[in-house]
Amino acid sequence: MKTTMFLIYAFLLVCATCFESASSDSDTLVFLHVLFRHGNRTPDRTSLFPNDPNINETYEPFGYSQLTTKGKKTQYEIGRYLRETYGDFIPAQYTPDVVYAISTNFKRTKMSLELVLAGLFPPLESDIFTEGLNWQPIPFNVEQQEELIGIPLIYCSNFVRQYYKFMLSLEGKAILDSYQNLYQQLSNYSGLAVTSPDEVLDVFETLESEQDYGLELPEWTSEIFPDVPEEAASRYFEFATVTPGLRRLAIGKFLKKILDDSVAKTEGLLPEERKISLYSAHDFQVAILLNSLGLYDKRMPPYGATVIFEIHNIDGVYGLKLLYQDYSEAAPKLLTIPGCTSFCEIDKFAELIADDFPGMADICTFTGELM
Repeated sequence: MKTTMFLIYAFLLVCATCFESASSDSDTLVFLHVLFRHGNRTPDRTSLFPNDPNINETYEPFGYSQLTTKGKKTQYEIGRYLRETYGDFIPAQYTPDVVYAISTNFKRTKMSLELVLAGLFPPLESDIFTEGLNWQPIPFNVEQQEELIGIPLIYCSNFVRQYYKFMLSLEGKAILDSYQNLYQQLSNYSGLAVTSPDEVLDVFETLESEQDYGLELPEWTSEIFPDVPEEAASRYFEFATVTPGLRRLAIGKFLKKILDDSVAKTEGLLPEERKISLYSAHDFQVAILLNSLGLYDKRMPPYGATVIFEIHNIDGVYGLKLLYQDYSEAAPKLLTIPGCTSFCEIDKFAELIADDFPGMADICTFTGELM
């Protein structure tokens, strides 16, 4: 009997401790920044390879490069997770100032953001305007210049020049040379001339999306897919942030916005109601963000991969906790930025990323929807 009572007491004590910890996090939370990859999609037409047995698939009714039904669910669940996890912090009632939301100018990222918002802000009874429709319209922004969360290899000549300059350097060539056998293998199998990490990525993502869609992959993929091309494709994200100039062009503006908005919130310069910023983007942004912070594990960020910056005020000290959801575990993983602790003080974080802030020479421009 005494043993049983002791076990019950110990269980209650553990539960109380967990609740106290969760409550403490909620009590100290000041702001949230959430960056996520779009949901599961069909292949890009421009990434198809000549020897693909699925090359004539049209992916109706979705079309090329678009979210599938599975992808829509992936993104909706991100919103639901944010609602369930941060419901004590983010009000249930949507108001215009509570969220800042922005997407790259792709159909799949814009739709992904709509779905996250739908999961995050299901309508209250007073919001329902048509019976049976459990949804409410929530406005968001579309990035036109593509400098905050865009893919600079697509639109930024300054980035492209520096990217290929590194690939032609002794260091870059040495890395590329180590993959020559794989490049030749992929070239033979795919019918493409594969010579660089970004071209490996095209092949990888086509196979990834076809497999996710339920199509049968070519027989040769059983020998190497996904691990071998995944590791080789990850070099693209490393190359994209390998020098200070590339980091400034690829991720600098985003890091600066995270820092600036966090400081602005702590100083009362953002709307009082503002609780969260949402950024709907691609695997590129997720991977280069992690790599620039020294946290990239050379794995492709899966569909719906999510990075969460929690800004806290703990005993009068402002800092951040960084979480990453790659679906390898049920809950997002708490990451520790090298040179800091799992609760990284804002001043220390600013010091660590200061060299990545763009200067006057770090300029790119682009307009127009891409896909």
